[in-house]
Amino acid sequence: MRGDLSNRALSPWKYSLNKEDNRIPYEIPFAECLCDGCIINQREDMRYNSVPVFASLMVMRKTPCPRDPSKFAVSKDVIKVPVGCTCAVPKYTTSSKKLPSKIIRLGRSFPDGVCVRVIAELRQCAVDCVQRNVSGRHRLNLLYFCLYAVNGFM
Repeated sequence: MRGDLSNRALSPWKYSLNKEDNRIPYEIPFAECLCDGCIINQREDMRYNSVPVFASLMVMRKTPCPRDPSKFAVSKDVIKVPVGCTCAVPKYTTSSKKLPSKIIRLGRSFPDGVCVRVIAELRQCAVDCVQRNVSGRHRLNLLYFCLYAVNGFM
């Protein structure tokens, strides 16, 4: 395989320049994840999350001197810089950790007619997500899990 690691990774990323006038260095490349999920078998899989990887970087901050604005005071600062992205298992909120037991027990060995009940359970799962205030990405991951379970089951 050829090309930058940022394009070949399961969690691809791009760089953008972060600029601050009062910082030395003035420009620092920051990584931005290109996907919410991870690229598995050439498709975005929402069962996983693309998350940034951070590294500490020492920079210098300059502030104008109050008595003489043509001079600057310089101080050290350590910032966290996103340097790339990696694929991770989702981190669920405490309200979304407890899934309905029937969803956890999904499998192919259920007798006929159970599909209708399972779909009703999944619909209830979606309602529970909203009522429990499960936030954006976590709710989306949970709903994708539900849909994946139905597709795998049927």
